[in-house]
Formats: sequence, C-alpha cells, structure tokens
Amino acid sequence: MTATLALLGGLALRVEVSEVGRVLTGVDPALTAGGLAIYFVLQAVRALRFRSLAPTASTRLLLGAHLVHALLLRVMPFRTGELGFAWLMRRHGGGTMSQSLVGVLLVRVLDLTTILGLFAVALLVFGGAPAPWLLGAAGLGALAPLGVRPLFRLAGHVVARAATLGDRLAGPAAALERAFVEAAALPARTLAGLHAITLVQWVVNFGLLWVMLAAMGVEATLAQAVLGGTGSVFGALVPVAGVGSFGPLEAGWSLGFAAVGLEAETAIASAFGFSVISFGYALATAATGWVMLPARNPSND
Repeated sequence: MTATLALLGGLALRVEVSEVGRVLTGVDPALTAGGLAIYFVLQAVRALRFRSLAPTASTRLLLGAHLVHALLLRVMPFRTGELGFAWLMRRHGGGTMSQSLVGVLLVRVLDLTTILGLFAVALLVFGGAPAPWLLGAAGLGALAPLGVRPLFRLAGHVVARAATLGDRLAGPAAALERAFVEAAALPARTLAGLHAITLVQWVVNFGLLWVMLAAMGVEATLAQAVLGGTGSVFGALVPVAGVGSFGPLEAGWSLGFAAVGLEAETAIASAFGFSVISFGYALATAATGWVMLPARNPSND
C-alpha cells in the first residue's frame, strides 16, 4: 500500500489537477466504446492462447476466467491475481492449480520476450540506426519458443529437488513437477502457435493503447504507442504495488510516453486517464466473465 500511495502521490505532485480533469472529462465516447470492444477482443485472444494449455477447458470457461482474471490482476497485490486465475480454472473444471500456474508462467515468459522483441523492432524501424543489443532483443523475441522446453525441464528438476526438503512439500512439489514436465513436452508446433498468438495479442494490445490515447485527445503515432506503452506493460508486471497494479502502471506509462516525446504533464495526466478507463473496462467485462463461468465442480472446492 505504501508503494502504491508513494508512486501515485509522486505523480500527482507533478501534474495540475485541472489537466487530469480535462483529460477525463474530454474523453471521446465513441473511441472509448471502440476501445472497450478492442479490450474484449484482447481477452478473447488471451483465452484462445490458453486453449492448448488447458485442453479440457471449454471456450466459455477460458473466456470467462480470463475476463475475471484481468480484473484480479488490477486489484490483487503482488501479482496474486495469477493465483486467482488458477483457482477459477480448478474450481470450474479447467485443470489443476499446478497445471494452470505453470501455464500462466509459460505465457508470461512468451509475453516478456515478445514485448521485448516488439519494443526492439519499433526502435529499429523508428529510432534510427540499429544497435547490436536491439538486434539481439528482436532475435530473443523471435526465438523464445526454442528456450521454453529446456527452461521448464530445469524448473521441473528444481521442484523435484525441493520435494526432498520436507514431507509437507512432497505433494505440492510432485504436482508442480508433473505440470512442468507436461509443459516441457509440448510439441514445437504447439509452442510456435502459442508464440504466434502471443504476437497477435500484443499487436492488439498496443492498438488498444493507441485508440485510448486518441480517446483522451492525446496525439501519438502507433510507434509512440508501442514504445511508450511498453513502460506501462513493464510497470504493471512489477510486483511492488500494495493494490494490484496501481502505482507502477501509471509511473511506467508516464515515464514511457515522456521518453518518446509527450510533454511530462500530458504523459502523467494521460496515465491517470488510462488507469481510470482501463479499470472501467476490466470492471465491465469481469462482470460478464463471472456470468459466463460454467457451474463449479463441487469436488474442486
């Protein structure tokens, strides 16, 4: 909670309240509604990505769980919203907690490498002369699927070793080890498909940021949406906020867009606008997702 208040307070001191109010009251309704539609498509793509990792789960469960999951990540501290997703999947018959958690870890690895790759490509295309590290980052994003299986095999060995440290760890560790082994055994074609869908997901995500900037009356190019929006993405992934992603999300957005040419006050004001609008999207679609969830499996409660 202290980190959340400190980050939000620090940003608030650097922007006029009237500027934030101007951004929020001047939001374009049509573009905001269009952003909501894109947000729903984004969650549908994320649900589709999880299909090969949870083959027993219905499309209804996958979409419903992802819509609720998006809200949990915004309000639960230290990325514990991931646990909420795994609990929903188990409760409604979509697999075990271990399988879902390992699946989430796998897609997060692909998320990070894909974001890094897109960021590097955007810099290469719009940032002038290429640098060796940019080429390396773009290559890492492209080759990420090749490293997943050895990484998860190693994780399985580490968990197996942890099981020997005490009897209480044996059961959970064995379940996690099986989940890591299953993930490490995914066919190369499946991993390549996951990577392709992940790329589509982040293209949609940055398109959403672009539309939201336009809705707030902030002029920005698509390249700026990618380069600046990467700051908000990494800010949301940092598990330091006391309340969900609030604080680091706005700080990352502000730093990212200030770095690509927006005036600092505009960047900060739009960060608060983005936070409010995207939280509204999460609230609205989470309600739909909760209704979509199939009847729970009592044996999994």
